[in-house]
Amino acid sequence: MYYAPFIFKQLGLSSTTTSLLATGVVGIVMFIATIPSVLWIDRVGRKPVLTIGAVGMATCHIIIAVIVAKNINQWAEHVAAGWAAVCMVWLFVVHFGYSWGPCAWIIVAEIWPLSTRPYGVALGASSNWMNNFIVGQVTPDMLEGITYGTYILFGLLTYLGAAFIWFFVPETKRLTLEEMVGSLVKRFEVMLLTQLFRTSSSARRALPRLILSAWRRLTTRLV
Repeated sequence: MYYAPFIFKQLGLSSTTTSLLATGVVGIVMFIATIPSVLWIDRVGRKPVLTIGAVGMATCHIIIAVIVAKNINQWAEHVAAGWAAVCMVWLFVVHFGYSWGPCAWIIVAEIWPLSTRPYGVALGASSNWMNNFIVGQVTPDMLEGITYGTYILFGLLTYLGAAFIWFFVPETKRLTLEEMVGSLVKRFEVMLLTQLFRTSSSARRALPRLILSAWRRLTTRLV
């Protein structure tokens, strides 16, 4: 989204059209797409919204990669392909607007207990903006160097993000603070116990057992 004008220009659009589509339409689409999330996030839940949004964004990346790979340096002869890629950028913005745009901040604020919430939210916010800074720095060089490979890479990473949300992030819809902490504690303990029983040697079992013991002491203070 940061480089929408640059992307639209690569797709063969004029500078005037690029400015209008990148700043005006993208902003309006983002605003409208955020409204359903505000209205229905507590009914649908966090995990489905984040997972569907990530799958949608990743799919848009892959489709744009295919369009660019087939029509690179031929946009004047394939105007429809350029507009199809532009529509995929708008659809990407839609998926981001109702999912990761607002919902990621909700998850960051909800999963931390009161005793560590200020530090957790600060860590989540700083991590978010640091990663935004990194993506902002490398994207222009990637678009120039590997062209459509940029969209493939980001698409694959976004698919991995969807899998991480679905398999590892707990649902926090309509849970109290105590219930959320308890859910996280149980999930982490199950992972440690699974690792403990899978390992055969006593040396390998020592680390999960030590982590589990420290984790239980910590959660006793938090809950």
